[in-house]
Amino acid sequence: MYANAEPDTDDEQMSMVAYETIANIITAVTRLSRLGAKKFMVGNAFDFASFPGFIREGVAGQASVYQTTLNAELPAKMEKLAKELGVEIDIFDYIAAGDRIRSDPDQFGLLNLTDPCTEHPIASGNICADPDEYYYWGHY
Repeated sequence: MYANAEPDTDDEQMSMVAYETIANIITAVTRLSRLGAKKFMVGNAFDFASFPGFIREGVAGQASVYQTTLNAELPAKMEKLAKELGVEIDIFDYIAAGDRIRSDPDQFGLLNLTDPCTEHPIASGNICADPDEYYYWGHY
């Protein structure tokens, strides 16, 4: 879709990266199927716009464009690929899993849904006292 095109905006750049990600997934699944694999699980994109590092760096909007593009395009591409290769491809929905966890954090023993437990990779330093209570390990 974006072959040899230079993106004009950050949103176009993020969409291009999403399409490149899908192309890489297609390549990987195709190669593995040629080696005999028949069942695949492919993950869609996380809710990157909520990651502390993306918020901190002011790029949550760009992260959202990537995530939205990838998650909108991936199912149809995987369905087509599965038919072409004669394989089974399931998509793990990270957004739904994250939404479920954040909607009932007590069930998962989480107390902090917004801050990272450590400053990694932005800075080295301490790890929070109770890492099991944090939804985010690091900024990304």
